Amino acid sequence: MASFEKRGKRWRVRLRINGADMSRSFATKAEAKAWAAQMEAEASAGTLHIAPAHLTVGDLLRRYLEQETPKKRGQRSETIRIKRMLGEGKADTDPLCHIPLNRVGRADIVDWRERRLKEIAPASVARELSTIKAVFTWATRELGWYNVSPAANVSPPQKSPPRVRRVTDDEVALLMTACGLKEGMQPYNKTQEAVHAFRLAIETAMRAGEILSLRWEHVDFARRVAHLEITKNGDPRDVPLSSRAVELLRMMEGKHPQKVFTVSPKTMDVLFRRVRDMADLKDLHFHDSRAEALTRLSKKVDVMRLARISGHRDIKILYNTYYRETAEDIAKLLD
Repeated sequence: MASFEKRGKRWRVRLRINGADMSRSFATKAEAKAWAAQMEAEASAGTLHIAPAHLTVGDLLRRYLEQETPKKRGQRSETIRIKRMLGEGKADTDPLCHIPLNRVGRADIVDWRERRLKEIAPASVARELSTIKAVFTWATRELGWYNVSPAANVSPPQKSPPRVRRVTDDEVALLMTACGLKEGMQPYNKTQEAVHAFRLAIETAMRAGEILSLRWEHVDFARRVAHLEITKNGDPRDVPLSSRAVELLRMMEGKHPQKVFTVSPKTMDVLFRRVRDMADLKDLHFHDSRAEALTRLSKKVDVMRLARISGHRDIKILYNTYYRETAEDIAKLLD
């Protein structure tokens, strides 16, 4: 049964349907009555989507993590983001997780975004927001709990200036020295494998996950091609190998009968950060290797071949994100 209350110049209507409290305000009482009647009619017809009042955003995140995340190629990073929100590990449970699903709204997501912007970089917030949007879209389309996702119209934060960091040969040498890896030597521990993978990434523009997924059956030394079954965009890709890339891959022969690299993605991430800090290169990211590789390769092949090597469908992303040649570098080509 709906109740109506006049507040100033507007009428507020309240009603409770299937255990969920709903309220709206209107300019006239007639509009308030019409809306209440529509909600009750939709509830009777089974077309009104209402999130369970006894569940919270945290409950929804756990359900999504269990049912949907395992289906994704990027499940590892998504799992980390969701578990951080849920307070698993060292992080405290995010306040958003305590809000009941039938009360959460756009303002709550915006508050979360602004709070996170004070803690991490805008690009990281954008990735977390993308996960939150995916969760609520799933709840809307698959579970039928919302007519419109509470996160649908929440804008991502403004992007930070594009990263321009290059990787020098001297820095690679510092990484090798820090882990005891010598030129021409086969890596004998996981840390050395992480650095060796970084060297291969600079030569091929492959992502870390792509390198670690390589199997010997997919490496054709005669054709100088590495075949990637699974890539970020979902399509398989053949990566051409330079003579140096072949040399680096050959150094891994005999480590494992099937896998080229034996280190896991999670372990490599930890170990690379550790050896990077040991080499006093704390601003260096593994993914900088991809931009460095593509910038170097741009001097050898045209943009279409470069996009084929990298797997980019959008040339703009390739140019704006990964091409890091400076004006000084270009000036040297003009003479």
